[in-house]
Amino acid sequence: MSSIFNFRKPVFYQASFTLDFNEEQGDEVFISYNFPYSFSRLSRVLRKLKAQKSNHTFLKETILCPSLSGIDVPYLIVTTRVNQSNYDCIDPAADNIPKDRVCKQKKKRVVVVIGRVHPGESNSSFMMEGFIKFITSSTNSVAIELRKRIIFRIIPITNPDGVIAGNYRVSMSGNDLNRRYQSPH
Repeated sequence: MSSIFNFRKPVFYQASFTLDFNEEQGDEVFISYNFPYSFSRLSRVLRKLKAQKSNHTFLKETILCPSLSGIDVPYLIVTTRVNQSNYDCIDPAADNIPKDRVCKQKKKRVVVVIGRVHPGESNSSFMMEGFIKFITSSTNSVAIELRKRIIFRIIPITNPDGVIAGNYRVSMSGNDLNRRYQSPH
């Protein structure tokens, strides 16, 4: 009697290649899995955003914490009236929302956006940069409406030590941060 289950061993494939370079004496060759996105680039993007005066009404840049090596982990809050003492409350007068559509004491929802837990996933930093530029746009009507209703808490690079050191998955302590969320210290 034949079984309806077919228990075959899995087949694994492997690709290999050889790179030949005509480098000069003292040249360095770097091979990258992804197009790199440096912590310096993020710092330039954030400096540029801070320099735009229109963003000061809805962008607050602060520091989440220092990393193990002492690098400041950037933390952004994006919403309307971010520099006021209470930006949780939707204010119809300040946000140009008709008074009959929203209660003054209504709380905004909070969306947390984090990127670059694994330093080798540089494509996530390009996506995060695009998101930050979108959500801080002073001309995009969708971004303006989202800021009226949501507080965006953004950590663009969660693991700056790993990014700066060129690690692929781990931090300076050699830990994969995704495996540490259950028992942080």
